[in-house]
Amino acid sequence: MRITRRSLLKLLATLANWPFVTFAAQTTAAAAFGEHNATDALRDLNASRAAASTDIVLRIPANAEDRLVVPLEITSDLPDTQAIDILVEQNPWPLAATFRFSNGALPFIATHLRISQDTDVIAIAHCTDGTYTTHKAVHLTSGGCAS
Repeated sequence: MRITRRSLLKLLATLANWPFVTFAAQTTAAAAFGEHNATDALRDLNASRAAASTDIVLRIPANAEDRLVVPLEITSDLPDTQAIDILVEQNPWPLAATFRFSNGALPFIATHLRISQDTDVIAIAHCTDGTYTTHKAVHLTSGGCAS
């Protein structure tokens, strides 16, 4: 393989800008983690005007018995999904988690959430061509360990 001057300059320019791109993404998520309402967190994540999508599959029980351990699965069928954020709208700090995916990684998440009251859970997928979202309502039933 022969390296041309042009390809070398492209590579150096990309490497020189990488820390700034990574830093910008980290500071955006850090600011969103500190917000106390979902509207401000969505703004910090650049997702205020995200389009609704059926290509994000959000599996969470509609009626959760234990508010401390609510199972959640998210799969994105959107091409080039780079990150998925999870917001719990009525929690004191709505941004629950941020997951980043490297090139070629399957955008799938399985985790548990802590939910303070009846709320909407919002999944935000950041792709190369835009930001998309879906949501589901979760109702806390009486009973369980957290009552």
